[in-house]
Amino acid sequence: TGLEQGQREKQGREEQPAVLLLGDAEELVARCPPVLAVEGRLMRLSVQGVSSLTGVGVRPLLELLSRSLGLITVPTQLLVTALEGLSADLRCHPEDVVQLLSRQPTLLCAQYGTIQAALETLEAGLGIDRPAALAVLAAQPSLMYDTTADTLASRIESLASTFGLND
Repeated sequence: TGLEQGQREKQGREEQPAVLLLGDAEELVARCPPVLAVEGRLMRLSVQGVSSLTGVGVRPLLELLSRSLGLITVPTQLLVTALEGLSADLRCHPEDVVQLLSRQPTLLCAQYGTIQAALETLEAGLGIDRPAALAVLAAQPSLMYDTTADTLASRIESLASTFGLND
């Protein structure tokens, strides 16, 4: 009957996690007022869901959303998968990935293998550790997806030569 269907729909809605808890929603609105213009039906990301599945705190996720509001329309599991993939590829914690994405949201567009190759090339070519290589990629994201490992290596060699660092 229609009543049974309505009850099933209500139960289905109740089982879905809240997109944002009230305090978190207020904080997001304070950080990013345009969120008020997003229709409720478009909000598909559960901050609490991402937090519980990845271990990333709610605050860093709110910071990411305030800088990249479009992510609120991404299904929770899709963002979780992307964070886990980047975390594995970058060999760091999901919370580190969220902090990096807050500075450079375009990382979500990069292919995982490309990022890994760029990091390894930077580490070897510049003699730096993983956090320093991540900082370089955050500052210059084009190094991840506009170049190959070979062109990145040749850029590093050229810069080293220019600055007399070949020794």
